[in-house]
Amino acid sequence: MTDIEKRNIEKTYYWAEAWNNDPMRMCDDCYAEDCKVYHMLGDVVQNNREELRKMEKWLYEEVDPTRNLTITAITAFGNRVATEVDISWRGGAKIAKGTIWLTFNDEGMIIQDNTYMLDHSKED
Repeated sequence: MTDIEKRNIEKTYYWAEAWNNDPMRMCDDCYAEDCKVYHMLGDVVQNNREELRKMEKWLYEEVDPTRNLTITAITAFGNRVATEVDISWRGGAKIAKGTIWLTFNDEGMIIQDNTYMLDHSKED
């Protein structure tokens, strides 16, 4: 594993901890200002850090401040990190084994986030 891959994996664990506890820190410390964030479940795109901050603030303050993301598998390929994650929301609703691909720039900031999740809210 290269030093860049090690750095990106460490940054990904930091990103997950911040997502759980302080989404504004996550946005500011992990995402480049000109990042692109693709949420495939809802076909939503944030085109920069400020758009991401607005969405994360709403999710954390209005939807569920108890949300929790756990990385269950992780691997790095150069400037990209692939994760499998479990996410739980208030009331125990889970989106299990989602996949998130993070692409980092040379400074270790996320420039692209591709999030793929199953919609378990429609299950019985």
